[in-house]
Amino acid sequence: PEAIGRLENLRILNLSHNRLSALPESIGNLAFLEVLDLRSNALTMWPDPISLLANLRALFLDHNRIQDIPKSIVRLSNLYSLLLWDNLLTELPECIGQLAELGALNLGNNQLRILPASIGQLANLESLDLINNRLTALPKSLGQLKALKLPELRGNPLNSALQSAYNNGLHALRTYLNDLK
Repeated sequence: PEAIGRLENLRILNLSHNRLSALPESIGNLAFLEVLDLRSNALTMWPDPISLLANLRALFLDHNRIQDIPKSIVRLSNLYSLLLWDNLLTELPECIGQLAELGALNLGNNQLRILPASIGQLANLESLDLINNRLTALPKSLGQLKALKLPELRGNPLNSALQSAYNNGLHALRTYLNDLK
């Protein structure tokens, strides 16, 4: 209900497992919201009010049917954790690299075929889950992320050289990516 927007000091909101197909616009009024859990709903589009939540640190959108991430995601400048596991994403916006605070990005079980080069701008990224997508390659810029631990890549049709590097661990993967032309 729209009345939820009156809970102006709310810090954590769990709306998971509710079969929601949309969010009330008033959610955008929750200026102090830090955690928003929308897991396991019926969302097919990125809810517009989310982009107004400038203090959001964690956003859980797992197990929905979201197909696109809008450019307005850059407004979430404090976002540390973004979970989009099991959606219908085929690509990420180039502006994803502007989320400077992002430390955990879970994109497993989507339909991603390519990652934008800007992902290499996520200097604080420690955890990247790309399990069960359609990736055959990774951008060279990923090799520049010093904080990143070995990304999860299982279940992707990686090219043979990339697969071999991945199988040999983080150092081999970084070396492979840094050697790309």
